[in-house]
Amino acid sequence: MLTKKDDLNSSKDDYGITNISYINSNPGAKKSFSYSYDIQLNNEIIKNSITLNFRNFFNEFRQYNLRLFIGKFFKNSNVNGSYDFSVDNPNDYLFDNFLIGRSENTGFYSQQYIRYEGAFKSKINDFSPNDFILSINSGITIWKWFEAYFDFGLFKNKKEPIFSGYDTGLRINIIENYLEVFFPVYSSNGSHFDDNSYSNKIRFVFTFDPENLTNLFTRRWF
Repeated sequence: MLTKKDDLNSSKDDYGITNISYINSNPGAKKSFSYSYDIQLNNEIIKNSITLNFRNFFNEFRQYNLRLFIGKFFKNSNVNGSYDFSVDNPNDYLFDNFLIGRSENTGFYSQQYIRYEGAFKSKINDFSPNDFILSINSGITIWKWFEAYFDFGLFKNKKEPIFSGYDTGLRINIIENYLEVFFPVYSSNGSHFDDNSYSNKIRFVFTFDPENLTNLFTRRWF
């Protein structure tokens, strides 16, 4: 897939990006696997990433899933961080994610979760890697719609050492990829229950894109 994205809303923020993606998937009722490679190019960046997804239903309505994301800048001369890798929230400069509140940094809309790049459910640091990222996202069914999740990542900025982070919690998987809620429990920052603003840390997935909703009603159900 080859696309070119341009934002012409204002001359101050004009930019163009060539985005080339390759996707290979092997979906199945019990086991599924997908692989994708993505490269983004303009005069400031050469941004590469690989994403692997694996899911296995080992019993009726019980599954474990594993996702691996590896990203590396071969070139990054951008100084304002516009194209840096995302750890927990999408930096949606390609406008390919359906966000309820695109510009919100606080409040309910800002808690929408998109499985993108680092795909952490908790904000472990106010940090966007501008060199390298490796993220592992995993989950396993506890009972029916309740799933435990764990995320681990390695992150690096240019001319700085690598550091790591993790988070864990509970996922209520009402309709996978369409309606989900994440309740964080613990992360590399400590227990989330020690914070009086715990409700602000709850994340949710809610899909309202017409094309995705059509897929919901035409998908294969076990």
